[in-house]
Amino acid sequence: MCTGLSTSHFAVGQETPVDSLRSYDLNEIVISDGTDEEAAILTVQRLRLADLARTDAMTVERAARLIPSAHIQTNSRGESLVYLRSAGERQVAVFFDGALLNVPWDNRIDLSLVPTSMVGSISVAKGASSVLYGTNVLGGAVNLRSREADGPVTEVAARYADPHSVQVQLNRLGSFGKFSYALAAGYLDSDGFALSSEAELPFNQSGTDIRSNTDRRLGNVFGRIVRSVGERGLFSVSAMHYRGRKGVAPEGHLDPQISNVRYWRLPELQNSMVITNYSNHVGPVTIRSTVWASAFRQSIDQFETFEFGAVSDTQQDTDNTIGLRVGGSVEAAGGHLRMSINGLTSSHDQTDITVNSGLEEQSLAFRQSIFSIGTEFSRPLGDAAAFTFGGSLDGYSTPKTGDKPSRDPDFSYGVMAGATTSLGDDLRIRGSIGRKLRFPTPRELFGEALGRFLVNPDLRPESSILAEVGLALNRPTVSFEVIPFLSRTFDTIDRRNVELDGTVFRQRVNLEGSRVIGVEVAGVASASRYATISGNATIVRGKMLSGSADSNKLVEKPNILAALNTEFRGPRGSRLLVSGTYTADAYSLSESNEFVRLPDSFVLSARVSYLQTIQALQGGVEVFGRVDNLTDDVVLPQLGLPGEGRSVSAGMSLTF
Repeated sequence: MCTGLSTSHFAVGQETPVDSLRSYDLNEIVISDGTDEEAAILTVQRLRLADLARTDAMTVERAARLIPSAHIQTNSRGESLVYLRSAGERQVAVFFDGALLNVPWDNRIDLSLVPTSMVGSISVAKGASSVLYGTNVLGGAVNLRSREADGPVTEVAARYADPHSVQVQLNRLGSFGKFSYALAAGYLDSDGFALSSEAELPFNQSGTDIRSNTDRRLGNVFGRIVRSVGERGLFSVSAMHYRGRKGVAPEGHLDPQISNVRYWRLPELQNSMVITNYSNHVGPVTIRSTVWASAFRQSIDQFETFEFGAVSDTQQDTDNTIGLRVGGSVEAAGGHLRMSINGLTSSHDQTDITVNSGLEEQSLAFRQSIFSIGTEFSRPLGDAAAFTFGGSLDGYSTPKTGDKPSRDPDFSYGVMAGATTSLGDDLRIRGSIGRKLRFPTPRELFGEALGRFLVNPDLRPESSILAEVGLALNRPTVSFEVIPFLSRTFDTIDRRNVELDGTVFRQRVNLEGSRVIGVEVAGVASASRYATISGNATIVRGKMLSGSADSNKLVEKPNILAALNTEFRGPRGSRLLVSGTYTADAYSLSESNEFVRLPDSFVLSARVSYLQTIQALQGGVEVFGRVDNLTDDVVLPQLGLPGEGRSVSAGMSLTF
């Protein structure tokens, strides 16, 4: 459910609740240390803490649906992934406090496991984003920033949803002397998500109320401490841990007598991260650094039948990653010169256990290393204009490849240039163009997914030429931006279906490329002191540039995405939020490599709440109720894997 939008280009003159929490700038990868004109060259959109809170979401999966042009999809592995402007999920990098959340083995992160209790805001960079982000960021970057408090704040929240789902959250934020801290914990227990009564699943579905095998249980803890250093410096240490288990919905359109269907459960899922950040300003020089270590664990049990009785195979994965981001900025030649070094090394240890063969085990070890060295220069041109340009050298190696052939290291480059100028007091135009690169992940090169994929160790890197123009209007009561954009990708990594000895397998292959042309519109308006309207729409025309005219569509990338949100502020702390999202013109690939058009969907949701201030507690209590997918519409982002049907929930939160 989308409930609001706040961007670097949007500022509506309305009375809005002031967040009691703030975020330090060292938590986000900073693209511009200079003027607002320099920052406005790129598409950077921000979601506030208040926007995130109104989603009532325990995980980032739901909160990310607020992002303009974002498409959130749960794939056949049960992973909830974010797509921006029809870019692939492996082309989008997700960061938390400057550290990469993507698991490097497959360069993506399951957003349904990332807790929102530790997130204070989300910013998104799209288009020809800064080369300082490093490599593998073709489709954009999503930055999650943790929370800080000006004073002591305690928050307790609970929510119950039908079908049975319970979530609780506890946050404590405060400061003392030169230190500030944030503590968070949460727990989610769900029997599964509601299935639309109109969903057609001829196979692998029992009952009609809850989607089969979509239960999950998730617990998380988070802690962060920040210390001021000197007059302008900050040092922080963050620690995050979540652990859970869940089922994976099987594809309901596949006959298990004919097709290779995933009957998976994930009995163990956990991720631990420690992140350090340092930021300081010494005269004209700014230094920022992020160092992190992460340990990701998961177990996958594959069952023989839909009854999930006997385990046939088990895969146990362990991923350990160490990463570094160091950046500096100095005033030079009337502008700002910025430099960065990004690097990580990650190991993936995998044990495959075939139960039917007497617990036969195979253990494989993989390792990869990635680096990027980049520099950018930005300079204002008078009071109304600015430009920036930069370049990077990127590298990738796989020193350990399990039982697969070794590969030589890959090297490439990235470039970006952009400019902006004012067309008046409230109108601004900007443009940017760049080349970005994504190396194939070890899973794409070597992963077999418990016998579902055929490997292809000869995959080549993807590269994209990205361009956009933005026209933004900012007035006291209305702001909006129109952004035409273009993406031309070469050597696109996609999948095909291969029949071998009567069994259909999937395989990663390089295609000639793809082209996406589109326009994104986003805005917010204050209709009165009692109502605010915000919305966004993205229309694209994407096509593969190989094959016949009947086989050149982009797989599971909607050509139309739109959202409209209205908030009514009533008397005595009452609020009503109504949201509608529309998805249309998307195609999925059948087992016979034929494109099948997916049904269009319109999801209407509503939230009503009442906030009572309690002076004695210096806080307040909010009670709310909400209905998601009010009309129980069928949402089908992929063949055989429908999204959530109608769900009713209620909850409360206490702040003191």
